[in-house]
Amino acid sequence: MHYYYISLCGYGNQVSWNKLSKECFEFYQENDELLDDHLFDDNNDVPEFANLTENGEVSYFELNDIDSEYYINMNSARVYIEETDENNNSIKTLLEEDLLDFIENYEIEVKYEKGEKNTDPYVLQIVSEEKGTFWECCIISQKEIDLNQISFVIKDARNEEDEMIMDISYKGVSLDNNGADTRGKGCSAYLLNY
Repeated sequence: MHYYYISLCGYGNQVSWNKLSKECFEFYQENDELLDDHLFDDNNDVPEFANLTENGEVSYFELNDIDSEYYINMNSARVYIEETDENNNSIKTLLEEDLLDFIENYEIEVKYEKGEKNTDPYVLQIVSEEKGTFWECCIISQKEIDLNQISFVIKDARNEEDEMIMDISYKGVSLDNNGADTRGKGCSAYLLNY
């Protein structure tokens, strides 16, 4: 039996999207310095209609009544493929390269899905820039791995700029993401009017 771990590491984002009332949107547009203070520095000295807290506490990633996304940026992603034993002890590293190079060099199949677009007129976008491991998945196989049989499903992020990896498959079978281990490198809030 052969055991292989695939990891995708690099930079990405955790993003939440939330509807705002027109009144709240316009308040923060006119007082943009208060938005970051309110969300990230616990400044609750804002009018009731602009209060985004619950009982005085802001859990800004729960402000996601439209959507939330967590993804690695395709342009900064590196793929690592390692052969291990059944106890996850490393035997050897098979591959370590930029994801886009891996896709090109091994003629990896990539399926693209159209992302959803924002239709709400007044939107709060909160972005945490993340660094670390976004995907870890395991392949258990009777035979040695065939790298050309790995495939990805990619979807446009809601910001219409980034592409998110939605799925990794091997020989047509979707691989479970065993979790991520990233660290936030900074948060920003943006007002978006559609």
